[in-house]
Amino acid sequence: MLITFGGLTRLKPIVDTKAYTYVRKHFPLACVDVLVFKHNKILLGKRRIPPYKDKWCTPGGIIRLDEFPKDTARRVVLEIGIQIEDIQFLGVFPVRFLRYGRYDISLCYTANYSLGSRKLDDRELSPLRWFEVTHIPENTGFNMIRMIGRKAS
Repeated sequence: MLITFGGLTRLKPIVDTKAYTYVRKHFPLACVDVLVFKHNKILLGKRRIPPYKDKWCTPGGIIRLDEFPKDTARRVVLEIGIQIEDIQFLGVFPVRFLRYGRYDISLCYTANYSLGSRKLDDRELSPLRWFEVTHIPENTGFNMIRMIGRKAS
């Protein structure tokens, strides 16, 4: 089955829930997180689902089979209603969530806000807010703090 997203037509992966659960339990998944900047502010959203439920996080998601990591960065921000430019690779940030039996290997990118208005209500991140880079909320996800810290150094 083909889907069109952000002007691109792609093969929609059909994943059996049981197979996904098995893979998630036994193997780390490659993910992308995006630090989106607008002037001296960074976009964070309050995460509505585990892991990091009720923590401030960057937009992110699992890299799909038909995507390169930079494509994933564009997709995850398009899903929240914005576009980005000047996408740069920042680093690799592995993180284990022992409580959930989850292990992610996150490829972090930085980008500048280009255009669009963020969705007021997103399934995974809501609300979305711009924060001064020097005033990140205390309840920000651990891996996000590491990423922002690397960018600041």
